[in-house]
Amino acid sequence: MMEGNDGKEIKAQFEKYPKIVKDIISSSNNLEFSIINVLHLLSRDKPDEVYRACKIFLNAIGDYYIVNSGHIGLCDMWLKDLAFPGDIILYSVPSRLKPDDIIQYLAVNAENNRTIVVHAKVVKMLEKNLVKVRDIFTEEEKIIPQLHIIGKIVKIIPFGSDQWNELYPEYRIRE
Repeated sequence: MMEGNDGKEIKAQFEKYPKIVKDIISSSNNLEFSIINVLHLLSRDKPDEVYRACKIFLNAIGDYYIVNSGHIGLCDMWLKDLAFPGDIILYSVPSRLKPDDIIQYLAVNAENNRTIVVHAKVVKMLEKNLVKVRDIFTEEEKIIPQLHIIGKIVKIIPFGSDQWNELYPEYRIRE
């Protein structure tokens, strides 16, 4: 159970989930179909949150394809000393982390209580699956659960480079 500044409010939020689960199970002949429908409905308003929640869940429970695949991102903002908009970023799964690895992890924005994606440098691996990281923008150090890490940068393909143009020849930068 999570505790925070208002532990009673958080506890009340978590107490409603078992009832929702019972309702879904009791009203369904096909649980898989019901779960997919619930996720579909949630993704209408919060597609990014549903995607990240599914990815975290699959990472947490075992060796599924998503755990073994990593992902690709098209940089949409300047990442200090790393990447520029348009660069292609290749992420691997966050296994075997070591100091100086650049990771992508999920955090909650304190101002609006929304899930955000943060890039950080691994400072040190701690016990109990915790990782000390340094935010690449603010230089602030934090300790995060390894479960919140969604990828580790393994390669950046600069926008307009030969490799980039090979992947997207229709958008080739003409000289």
